[in-house]
Amino acid sequence: MAGLDSPPHFTAPETTRILLCATDGQRTLVFCLVDQIVRSATPLLTFNSQLRDRGFEVVWIFSECCIPSTRHMVCVSAAKDEGEWKARIVNARSRNSSLTGSVSLAHLAQAAAEQRLRVQTFTAGQRIAVHVESMRSPCLHCGALVHEVKRATFLPEGAPTAPGLELSKARLGRCVSALIAEAIDRTQKKHTVSEPQAYLCEACTIDRRQSLRIRGQIPSALVGVVLSSSAAYELVKHHQTTWYIA
Repeated sequence: MAGLDSPPHFTAPETTRILLCATDGQRTLVFCLVDQIVRSATPLLTFNSQLRDRGFEVVWIFSECCIPSTRHMVCVSAAKDEGEWKARIVNARSRNSSLTGSVSLAHLAQAAAEQRLRVQTFTAGQRIAVHVESMRSPCLHCGALVHEVKRATFLPEGAPTAPGLELSKARLGRCVSALIAEAIDRTQKKHTVSEPQAYLCEACTIDRRQSLRIRGQIPSALVGVVLSSSAAYELVKHHQTTWYIA
C-alpha cells in the first residue's frame, strides 16, 4: 500500500492524530493514534463513523487507557516491551481475557492490510466447533453415574485463532443445549437424532435436553455443529463484540 498524508476533508479530534494513511487504489487504511487519556469516547466514535461512511478502514491505537472495541471500531492498546512497540486488541470484558495476544505493530499493520482483522460472529446456518468441559455425577433422578456438561466454548469453524465464546452450563439456552446433546449422541453413535430416546438418560427416562446428563463419556470436542436460528440467537445474547487476528 502507498502512503497518503491524511484522509482528505476530515479534522481529527484533539486527542487524535493520523499515524498512517495508506491505499492500494481500492482500499484505504487509516491508523489513528490516541496518545492521551480519553475523557469521552463520543468524538472518537463520531470520527470513526465519518471515516467509515466514506469507505475508509480504520484501526485505532491507544498509548494510554484503551476503550473497548465495538462492532465497527477495532481498538488496540500499544506499549513498549523490551524496546519494541507491541499491540493488543482490546475487546469488551468477559469471562475470558479482554485482551488478545500481543503482536508487533508491524504485524498488526500487515494483518490490517491483508484484511485479517475479523469480528467473531455467530449466525444461523454457521458451522461451529464446541469444546466441552464435563464432570461425572449421579443422575438427580435415578442415581446412575452420568457425565454432565460443566462449560462449553463455541468457536466458528475455519477460524482457529478466534477466541471463542465460553458459557457455563447455567448460561446454555435450551436450543444450544439440544444441539450439544445431538452432537454428543452422533459422536457416541448410540442413537440417531430422530429417535425419541436420543435425549434420555440410559438409566431412566428423564428428558436431558436441559440438564445435559449423559451416561457415556462426553467428548471434549464436537465439530460440524450447525447453528439453528434459535441457537444462534441464544449465543448472540451472551456474545460481546470480539475482534481477533485471523
